[in-house]
Amino acid sequence: MNQPRSDADRMRRRDLHDAAAGLTGPRLLPWTTPEGKLCYLSTDGRGYLANLADNIESVQIGMGKELLEYARDARPPA
Repeated sequence: MNQPRSDADRMRRRDLHDAAAGLTGPRLLPWTTPEGKLCYLSTDGRGYLANLADNIESVQIGMGKELLEYARDARPPA
């Protein structure tokens, strides 16, 4: 399936994404608090939480791709 990304690859992707989006502040994390509030992390792209967020986002993207493929296969032919 997907090969693990190196820390340098993750940082490069994050930097490119942030630059393209004009982001310079805290990073929005892919989870919420128990109360449903958004979570942010002030980070340089390294560390346990940044890596955890990268891994969770990667899983979420993979699941989204699989869901789209399933939806394409399930729709009736045009």
